[in-house]
Amino acid sequence: MNTMKTVKRTGWFALSIALILLFFVPTDAPAFPFDMLVFCANSIDHATSTHHSRKQKQLVWTIPRGSRYVRRDPIDQEIYGRSTNEVHGASCFAVGILPGVGFPAENWDVFLLRVNLPAGRHRSVSYIDVGLAANEVDGQSLGLQLSGVWNRNLGSPGQFQIAGAANLCDGDFDGWQCGGLFNLSTRSFDGWQCAGLLNRVGGDFDGWQCAGLANLAGGGVEGLQTGLVNVAERMDGAQLGLANFAQSGSGVQIGVFNWTRSFTGIQIGAGNCIVDSPIPFFPLVNASF
Repeated sequence: MNTMKTVKRTGWFALSIALILLFFVPTDAPAFPFDMLVFCANSIDHATSTHHSRKQKQLVWTIPRGSRYVRRDPIDQEIYGRSTNEVHGASCFAVGILPGVGFPAENWDVFLLRVNLPAGRHRSVSYIDVGLAANEVDGQSLGLQLSGVWNRNLGSPGQFQIAGAANLCDGDFDGWQCGGLFNLSTRSFDGWQCAGLLNRVGGDFDGWQCAGLANLAGGGVEGLQTGLVNVAERMDGAQLGLANFAQSGSGVQIGVFNWTRSFTGIQIGAGNCIVDSPIPFFPLVNASF
């Protein structure tokens, strides 16, 4: 009986902490539908005045949220400037066998459904992208990307990425990443990351990071980090783990050891350190306002 009471008390305590931390998750975290939907990219040749060659400009069709009308806008030139292929066409369906082997060719855009058996690569993929092993996109990707091993793209304006091992985004990402081992995004991230081992964002992060081992953010974090180790350049929100680190920020840190250089908020743990405060180190509870 005593054991059952202890388990119940522990459960209620954990639930209370979780509910408190939810208040630190941004209210503007992304939710479908996103502001616009990219469903087809194309190319138009433009003659240059200084060279005899012709330059291709990438275009996409978009639907602003709440609108019934489509419009044509220039796509992110930086994203497609880093792509290895010029787009040659668009298809509503594609099949991938191996990267570079499939139908249609990898320099086409897919704007409805792609099935990779086991892996494939195309210029851009919108809506549904499913692979037994891997889904690779040489530009932006939108919608659902589901694979047995990994997903990779150069950026996404809105996506669910689910992989057995890893999700890789070499650009800005807006949406959800769920990886069996790790999730990596080289630039800014807006949404949720959930990984068995590691989440890493190279730029600013807005949302919730949850990892079995560590969460790393090279820029500012607005939201919640939960993992054994949490690291942020700047943290505004909450960090919950064995060890929490932030150069600056505000909010709450809860862990065995908490460290920050300049901080406005509360630290709860066995060891708490705020370097630029009147009391740099204090056990159990430390605060700076």
